[in-house]
Amino acid sequence: MATKAKRTKVKRKYKQSAEQPSLWQRPVVWGAVVVGVVLALGLIWLLSAQGRQAAQPAVTSSTYAGMPVRGRVVGADDAPVTIVEYSDFQCPHCATAHETIYTPLLNEYVKAGKVRLEIHPVAFLGPASQLATEAALCAQDQGQFFPYHDRLFAAQRQYGRGAFTEARLKEYAAEIGLDLNAFSRCLDSRQHAGDVERLNREAQRNGVTGTPTFFVNGTKVEGAIPFEQFYKLYLKPFVE
Repeated sequence: MATKAKRTKVKRKYKQSAEQPSLWQRPVVWGAVVVGVVLALGLIWLLSAQGRQAAQPAVTSSTYAGMPVRGRVVGADDAPVTIVEYSDFQCPHCATAHETIYTPLLNEYVKAGKVRLEIHPVAFLGPASQLATEAALCAQDQGQFFPYHDRLFAAQRQYGRGAFTEARLKEYAAEIGLDLNAFSRCLDSRQHAGDVERLNREAQRNGVTGTPTFFVNGTKVEGAIPFEQFYKLYLKPFVE
């Protein structure tokens, strides 16, 4: 009898333990595990993102070191030549002129105190041009119009029509070391939309119908002509 009662007791105990869910079968435990995994993955992602940001130093430009820069003007005020350039960041001919006219002017004549350059960005080619020009003026607010201007033309070559999305414009700002929060507020609020429209109207009043257009001491020069021709016809009489 004792043995039979003992067997019955063991069976009853086994049955109860079988009916009772294990620790891992309980929904509360599984929920806690899932939450823990999600939090751990989130922490890993955050730390890796911070690591990537720390590993990528701000990109700065030394191109303009030692040159007098005031807003969108670079060069000495008493330079014998003032060149005003109207350009559109989305214009392929403007990107060409940036390489073949602007860069040699900067390196050879602005640095030497012979040329003063004024850049008047315009938006003739639609919404992407408008947004890029607004972004350039946001960079100007931080005293970095020229490095950002250079980066935009490089981006046109790099990405083509996709160069001037809001996300990429902010990436370029980070690359040249701008205060990204201030830049984003400026761009997101369209702070300089009206300024771009005024630049467009100014260009039209001055007879600018296409880009790039230069005024060399008041003489109008249109298109991305070879630098040798630009120099011989328009620059040489004033610098030699």
